[in-house]
Amino acid sequence: MKKSLKVFLAGVGAILLFALVLGLILPSEWNAEARVTVDAAPARIHSMVGSLANWEKWATSAMTRHDPSAVVTISADGGSMSWTGDKLGTGRMTITENDPTTGIKYEGAYNSDDVSVWGGISYEHTQDGTLVVWREAGDLPPIIGPYLAGMTGQATSDSLAGNLGRLKALVEETE
Repeated sequence: MKKSLKVFLAGVGAILLFALVLGLILPSEWNAEARVTVDAAPARIHSMVGSLANWEKWATSAMTRHDPSAVVTISADGGSMSWTGDKLGTGRMTITENDPTTGIKYEGAYNSDDVSVWGGISYEHTQDGTLVVWREAGDLPPIIGPYLAGMTGQATSDSLAGNLGRLKALVEETE
């Protein structure tokens, strides 16, 4: 009986060690993307995207719906925001590039001072309107991150798509 218990515990230990090593060597990066065509000029879309102060109308309100305790603070110039909440934790986002004809780029930090998320919203004129593409990528911590990267990318893509749907409705309604 003792020998079978030792073999069992050795097997469990080997599996845990294997999972740990895999978590250290697998990539922990995730990527997300969503697209929508909006029947409006890039300048009109940018009026809602280029200042984080306008994001409450179509994007950051989802944060407070998900976490009613969340407090979102936006800088006076609309170029950065920070938040804290029981479910969301703490974070910040800063627009690093801002062009009314091509879109924005930003970086963010979540539950850390280190930047771990990079993203952008771009505009491209098409015959059907303006194609708006929101891309975001991030890096999760080692060991557990690689196991969550795929799920994080998909969940983020879904969230971006929902936000773009609200942006489209808002811009087209006020056009």
